[in-house]
Amino acid sequence: MSLDDVRTVAERLVDASERGDLAAMGALFDPEASIWHSDLGVLDRERFLRAVERLRDRVGSWRYVQRRLHLAPEAFVEQHVIGFDRAEVPDALACVIADVRDGLIVRLDEYVSIDGLPSWTRSE
Repeated sequence: MSLDDVRTVAERLVDASERGDLAAMGALFDPEASIWHSDLGVLDRERFLRAVERLRDRVGSWRYVQRRLHLAPEAFVEQHVIGFDRAEVPDALACVIADVRDGLIVRLDEYVSIDGLPSWTRSE
């Protein structure tokens, strides 16, 4: 894959997440994708999307700021700050590492600093 193709996947993932468009997010993942989340452990695509949906139900919308995207021919790393729109939820530092094959994410590792986040924002 070209770097532009990988950039497109990364940007679509962030855009869909910020919009809360779970269908668009899901379409970016291979059906057999493996997702690892620092707070939730290993998830398949469906469990990951349910976790994102539950988080959105709890905290509302969010945006990604201070984004730093690093590209490789079949992977990307994005570091960012997640800014939650609910005032009582502090921003969280995050890093996403993704392997991309044929335009789909086949592996995603997401590290999120949950220090300071209220406990009600977490859990699968």
